[in-house]
Amino acid sequence: MINTLINTEDERFYHHFGIDFQGVFAAIKDMARGEARGASTITQQLVKNMFKVRSQYSTGLLGFIPGVKLIIMKSKEWITAVKIEMFYTKQ
Repeated sequence: MINTLINTEDERFYHHFGIDFQGVFAAIKDMARGEARGASTITQQLVKNMFKVRSQYSTGLLGFIPGVKLIIMKSKEWITAVKIEMFYTKQ
């Protein structure tokens, strides 16, 4: 069951440190073509579920500028995901 989750949600799970930059760049490229897809790693999904990053973290006044709120939230998500991967193994 664990392998199925990894294969469907984060195929490079054992090869990144919390952020899958290959997936991020592919998602940006797809967005530019008008196609939407996710690029969050399993660790990033854990962070979203643990801390409700998208809805509860304050972004301050900058959060009212279009696009900036997403950048702030993703930055916090990435930092936390990297910290989790530094402290815990993937085994």
